Amino acid sequence: MAYGDGTGALKREEFIPLFASPLMVHKWPNADELNAKLRHVILERERAMPGRNVSNVGGWQSDRDFRRWSGEAGKVCVDQVTAMVNHATSKVHGPRRWKPSVTWGIDAWANVNRQGNYNIPHSHPNSTWSCVYYVDTGDADMNNEKSGVITFLNPNSASSVSFFPETVGDKFNLWPEPGTMLVFPSYLVHLVHPYTGKRPRVSIALNFWPLRESAIPSPS
Repeated sequence: MAYGDGTGALKREEFIPLFASPLMVHKWPNADELNAKLRHVILERERAMPGRNVSNVGGWQSDRDFRRWSGEAGKVCVDQVTAMVNHATSKVHGPRRWKPSVTWGIDAWANVNRQGNYNIPHSHPNSTWSCVYYVDTGDADMNNEKSGVITFLNPNSASSVSFFPETVGDKFNLWPEPGTMLVFPSYLVHLVHPYTGKRPRVSIALNFWPLRESAIPSPS
């Protein structure tokens, strides 16, 4: 009896990306007007209120009350992020599974980084999703390609040592543009490299966690 190499049969096997961490990236179109309004209200708040230090080294970070003082522009931004979080949640559950209807608890705060400011590696505990919306990414620095870049670290640190490190890698770098929105699991450790531009770099960060969840069938 002749036997083949078996590759045909193997092509029918299921290949599962076990414990993969989702990252959703979207650039909102026509965001210039919204970003101008957000930039103005955030820089005004920075001038009026002292900031706090959490993961930031230098720079200014507001309290987690962004929705209270950011006006209509802030509401539009948070609504857009919430829509993206809901979409990300449905993607995690999958098109053939029941999708959740979630009432979210939301924290939101503004960040302003100037020359030399950065954020140390950190995660956002006690949340489900974390998000960043980039209002103004500041000036590009031709001498420093990682100025203001956000880096996500592989949560499975052992894999970067022993499992095809040249393919899997231990970090993922992302160069955002104004209007870029990121949604990622709050357990993902991330950092922001020192910013070396001159114009203020302005962003909004948000945490989401479920207050109430009810299962509804996915649409047919």
